[in-house]
Amino acid sequence: MSKYFIKVIGCIFFVIIFVFQFEGAFTFADAFELPDTGQTKCYQSGSPYGEIPCANTGQDGAYNINPMSFTDNGNGTVTDNNTGLMWQQDDHSDITCNGANAYCDGLAIDGYSDWRVPGKHELTSLIDYSISYPGPTIDTVFFPTSDQPHWSNYWSTAYAGNSSSAWNATFSRGSVTSHDKDNADIILYCYPGGYPCSFTYYHNVRCVRGGVVTPSFTDKGNGTVADNNTGLVWQQGEPGTMTWGSALSYCEGLTLGGDSGWRLPNVKELESLTDDSRYPAIDTNYFPNVIRSYYWSATTYALDPIYAWFVGSYSGSVEYLYPYFVNDVLYYYDKTNDIAAVRCVSNCQYSISPTGSPTFPASGGNGSITVTTSGSCNWTTDLGDCGWVHITSGGSGTGNGTASYSVDGNTSADSRACSMTVAGQPFAVNQIGAVVAPSAATNSATAITASGVTLNGTVSAHNASTTVTFQYGLTASYGNTVTAAQSPVTGNANTQVSKVITGLAKDVIYHYRVKAVNSAGTTYGTDMTFTIHAPGVTTNAATEITSAGATLNGTVNANNASTDVTFEYGLTTSYGSTVAADQSPVTGSANIPVSSAITGLEPNRLYHYRVKGVSLVGAKSGADMTFITLAIPPNISTNAATSITATGATLNGTVNANNASTTVTFEYGLTTSYGNTVTAVQSPVTGNADTPVSRAIAGLEMNKTYHFRIKGVNSAGSAYGDDMTFELLPVNVLAVGDGSSFNLNSSTLNVPGIIEIKGIIQSTTGVINVQ
Repeated sequence: MSKYFIKVIGCIFFVIIFVFQFEGAFTFADAFELPDTGQTKCYQSGSPYGEIPCANTGQDGAYNINPMSFTDNGNGTVTDNNTGLMWQQDDHSDITCNGANAYCDGLAIDGYSDWRVPGKHELTSLIDYSISYPGPTIDTVFFPTSDQPHWSNYWSTAYAGNSSSAWNATFSRGSVTSHDKDNADIILYCYPGGYPCSFTYYHNVRCVRGGVVTPSFTDKGNGTVADNNTGLVWQQGEPGTMTWGSALSYCEGLTLGGDSGWRLPNVKELESLTDDSRYPAIDTNYFPNVIRSYYWSATTYALDPIYAWFVGSYSGSVEYLYPYFVNDVLYYYDKTNDIAAVRCVSNCQYSISPTGSPTFPASGGNGSITVTTSGSCNWTTDLGDCGWVHITSGGSGTGNGTASYSVDGNTSADSRACSMTVAGQPFAVNQIGAVVAPSAATNSATAITASGVTLNGTVSAHNASTTVTFQYGLTASYGNTVTAAQSPVTGNANTQVSKVITGLAKDVIYHYRVKAVNSAGTTYGTDMTFTIHAPGVTTNAATEITSAGATLNGTVNANNASTDVTFEYGLTTSYGSTVAADQSPVTGSANIPVSSAITGLEPNRLYHYRVKGVSLVGAKSGADMTFITLAIPPNISTNAATSITATGATLNGTVNANNASTTVTFEYGLTTSYGNTVTAVQSPVTGNADTPVSRAIAGLEMNKTYHFRIKGVNSAGSAYGDDMTFELLPVNVLAVGDGSSFNLNSSTLNVPGIIEIKGIIQSTTGVINVQ
């Protein structure tokens, strides 16, 4: 914490806080060379902050890069010889932000009418940081002024962090902050104190003309990022926060990307890294780990060297004070006791020649790389973990130079590559492999047919043209040789080789191997065998048997010939039905389980089945096997009674035994409890057809309604038909006579139903018909 403090109450404090809350970014003009700050003095990092020689301090005053340079065009304009921008020599005072834009848009000087309000970077480029407060911090030879407000605050472009604000540069000190654009007489509550105060932001404007360049970076892939506009190279990562003196020492001692010429950036360089079009103001695509803090510059505040200029990473503002309160007392961070973030910069650009990837023979050799730098820039050469490349001279240097290297001989057949870094630039050295005897491996035979096969192998030529053959025969002495279809083989990769041979016998074991020959020697693959067999098939027990289906199973060995697999099944050994196995076709030489689920079978039936395999070598069937589908209870239905009389009827039904012998009965009675059972005339019923069954019953009670149903019982269970009813024919009682005797008198008496005789029939010459 600084020992200097000021107690501030009211509007001045609010302005300071207002400035520090906003953050923003930039654009460049064509041919932009970043001007120097103008600072030439250096100071002690701590009390008493006296002036010291600049050599080896790392401070801004130790470097003089692109000194500020202007040309008075004699027509009311000034050209900046670094940036190429043309400036209005005079300015317009006391104007709002919108008014400033309108003013520049309408300005015409000596035939030039393409004037505009300057961007933040452009306005900052005019500031001379060697001039102390109250300024003006601008070259008054080219931009004469006598009235202090004319060189106080100047409008710039919009601030990305707040749409109601715009950038402005204060030429009394050199700070660059944001202000509200045009809200006149706004009421602000200032602290400490809490009472309202009013501001009307009327600043000055100096118009500019010239092309605008958008930010452009290149990630160099070595921990550094190049600004394609300024030519500066930036540290991509960052070491964290530290005091100003530590930041100077850290950057001066940094070696990164083959460059040891790093330093803490001056305030204009640091400000140039920000981007007015974005918030945060740093492009996190190239600088992903930005600390939300202020970053130190190497530029000392000219009025009081206890302070140094810094730039906000999120805002892009340029400040030398960072205020904070303790018990209503305002303090400011100083460069000795307080810390800020650090990102180092280098002016060094490097190129190397050649830039390609030279390829050396297996015997090795020597090479060199020419390094060209943008000045007296330090550089190094890094071989990484390449133990077979050696730097013989020029491992490091300052300015232009040459790095020489040697390459060891390569005794391996494999080629190799070394990724080097020279002056931060990638450089690869390649070397081919040595010529050695080929490698060869015999692979399994394939595509077996009735009389032929394809022999296979893998060969690496190891960088020498290699002749490849196959040897084969009935013994390991072979006796036959054929050239591989791919012979000769070159290069160092594993190459698949093959050859089709025919005219072979079945059921005979053949031996074979691959042979590879190049200028370095001969290599044989291991001995392997094959046999031309029809597929091997085995019928296995059926599983998952139900009343209507089952899963048929088997095992098939294709004997290296693609084999179609089916199952045959039916009620006899003639089968009659065929289904493909789920695993068909089968290949290779392993025993493969195969299966197929079948449905639509009859219950309680014996089925025959077998597995069958067919390949180009031949066909083979497994043994016949059987299974019995599960039995199910009979299908039963009760049919209407027939032949109904006053005391009897015929009971009827239909039965499907479902291939299980079925006993059939009828239950009947005056209620649904029945109570009486009789066996159907056709019982037992067999087969799988719907069979009519019946039974006549008699001795029933007259004038009654009877319930009945059919019942079937087989080995799988019982089944009942629906309950049905029938009514006996009605009985009519007719009294014949009055209790005394009577004569039929040879007449015919028709009586419906049952008759009851009352009295004595005296004559039997008549006829009584009971209907």
